[in-house]
Amino acid sequence: MKPLERIKRGLVMRAVVAAEDAALGHALRVRLRRALGRPARVELYFAFDDPYAAVALRPLREVLRRRFVDFTLFPLVSRGIENDPAADHRAPYALVDARRLARRTGRVLLRSEPISAASMAYLARFTESLRGDPHQADFAEAALDAVWFGERLPSPSDMRALYQRIAGVSPPSTFRKDAALDRALVNNHARLIERGHWESPACWVEGAWYLAHERISQIDEHLAKDGF
Repeated sequence: MKPLERIKRGLVMRAVVAAEDAALGHALRVRLRRALGRPARVELYFAFDDPYAAVALRPLREVLRRRFVDFTLFPLVSRGIENDPAADHRAPYALVDARRLARRTGRVLLRSEPISAASMAYLARFTESLRGDPHQADFAEAALDAVWFGERLPSPSDMRALYQRIAGVSPPSTFRKDAALDRALVNNHARLIERGHWESPACWVEGAWYLAHERISQIDEHLAKDGF
């Protein structure tokens, strides 16, 4: 066998072994979690300026309610590939595509223009401030619905009232920066990157990544296959 062919075959074999090891590791982790009576871990990384997130969160939660999972939200202010030259073109397309996806579920996405990340940063802070609170996902879903499906774009005072109604407490300041919350949001983005993804709405299901607006049924099938 020629040296180059030997090297290629070796690389292929190492890739196969690595894939088998990863699959075995996943199977063992799933078995252990089930044996200990622990739920599957599901994490959603999402941005309020992303129409796909608004399309995804409600049906994702409907699926997860039928499953034995620990569902954690990680709101983002930063997302996407740094210095992406296509970013300006991607936002209008995402809006059109999200409107198409929403129609499949009988909903009408009413925003006609992209929304800036900066204008939605306060909602990420609001959501992050509910870390560990059982109402966090309720607020995030209601806020995304208000932003993307409401007849008008809600004002900060509207969203403060929504937060108060759902969480039962006053939200953080809308405009004043909160160092701890801003640090937590930076950490959310860093966690997303470290785990191997970069975009919203990215759903991590026990080590596997799915774009939630496109893969709700696959997420459900993944959890069913693993026995959760």
